This record gives sequence, C-alpha cells and structure tokens, in this order.
Amino acid sequence: MSVKVCLCFIICLTALALNSWADQVNLSNGDRVTGKLVKKDGDNLIVKTDLMGEVTIPWKSVASVSSQEPVTVVLATGQSLVGPVSVDAREEKVEVATATSRESARLSELVAIRDAETQRQYERLEKPGLLDLWAGFIDLGISGARGNARTSVFTVAGAASRETRTDKTAAYFNQIYSSALVDGVSATTAQATRGGWSYNRNLKPRLIWNLFNDYEYDRFQNLDLRFVLGSGLGYKVINQERKRLDLLGGAAYNHEKFNTPLTRNSAELYWGDDFIYKPSGIVEFQ
Repeated sequence: MSVKVCLCFIICLTALALNSWADQVNLSNGDRVTGKLVKKDGDNLIVKTDLMGEVTIPWKSVASVSSQEPVTVVLATGQSLVGPVSVDAREEKVEVATATSRESARLSELVAIRDAETQRQYERLEKPGLLDLWAGFIDLGISGARGNARTSVFTVAGAASRETRTDKTAAYFNQIYSSALVDGVSATTAQATRGGWSYNRNLKPRLIWNLFNDYEYDRFQNLDLRFVLGSGLGYKVINQERKRLDLLGGAAYNHEKFNTPLTRNSAELYWGDDFIYKPSGIVEFQ
C-alpha cells in the first residue's frame, strides 16, 4: 500500500511540475489552456498542446497569457522584445522579462507574439534571398497503345513559385508531343508548347498589382508564336493562414504569328481567381 501511495505522490508531483513549466492561457470564461505558445498574429492566438495539437483561440477571448520560454514580442512602435511574456487583459498590460530588464507596455501596443521557430520563419519571409523560398515540381509522362494503330504520347509539365510577405512570383511550362503509326505510315498528331510567368505585388493589405506574360506554340494550329502581356489589379477576398482566395482582373496585349502567314494583334480584358487551401502543413490544393 505504501508503495502505491508513493508512486501516486511522485506522479502528481511530476504532473504539477510539468504543468508549472508549460505556457498558460486563461480565457475570459474561466477555462485554461496549457501547452507551448506558438504565435499571436492578428485576431488569433495559437497554442500547441500535447493532446489536441495546435489550438487556435480568438484573442478577444483571452484573459491572460504567460510563457516560460523566451518569445519575440512586437510592439506598435516597431520595437521587438525577447523573453518570457506575461499578458493581463484586465489590466491591459504586457510585460517581457528580457535578458537585462523587465519591459512593460500597454495591451493596445501589442502587435504580435512569436516563438523562436515562428520568428525564424517570419524573418526568412521578410528578407529572403533571390534564390530562397522557391517550390515547384516537374512531371514527365510517357504513354503508348498498340492495336490497329500504334500511338505514343510524351508530356512535360513543370511549375515553380516563390512567395514572400510582399509578393509572389510564379512560372510554368507545358509540352505535349504525340505520334501515331497507321498502316505503316507514321505521323505526328500533336505538338504544342506553352509557358509563362506572373508576378503579384501587395500594394495594400488586400489590394494586389498583377503582371503576367504567356507564350504558346502549336504546330497543328499553324501557330508559330502567341505572345500575351497583361497587367491589372486584384483583391484578397479570403486571406487566412490555410485558405486564400484572390480575384484578379485587367487588360492584356495579344500578339499572334501564324505560318500561313497571318499576323494579328489585339487588346483583351481578363479576369480570374487564385485559390489555395492547405488542410495540413504538407498538403495543398490550388
């Protein structure tokens, strides 16, 4: 019996010790969330818990916050303080225990709170190098069929993008080539190439400037070159961490040169959308 009591006592002490070293968030309804403070940006606070993973809490529902590990606290003045933070919504006070002193500020001056990893990601997005943050893919496809006719299809598709806090650059390339052998006669049945790039710049929190340039070649349309250059504005309808919807529209110049030989130039209006949904950190739908 004494052994069981001793074990229970040790387990309780361990649980209390671990809980005392966890970051704590007290809510206005009396609930409490313990875990690791990840970040406070905008209207939400994110805490990583052991049992429920990352929990998003509306900032307006937070009564107080205290962290054990150093975090970066950003104030409206542009000042960044690093150290354990304590926030009291009732007293409208923020305190940061830096390495040299204890700094205080009003709650209305608080812009963001970020843990060490989130701060590193933020700084990387803030001033990335020209070759940083690129992501993309290359897809090669080969298919064939044998029967009354022998057909072969070869495709290449690729895309790359680089997104920072202020802009987004993207490029793409598609190519298809197919042939068929019928009654001993071989012929090309498809041969086309498309590619282009685009650039979006944030002018305001929800206003975007858009610039794009597309190229196209299609042998069976007698098209030697289609050159399109356009520019316009966009609006961020949804701008969340895991979900984004941009609406774009503007004007474009279209130059087409055929081998017939026909050449034509035209002005065009364009509109469209750019939708991204990230259900997890490794899955993305576009």
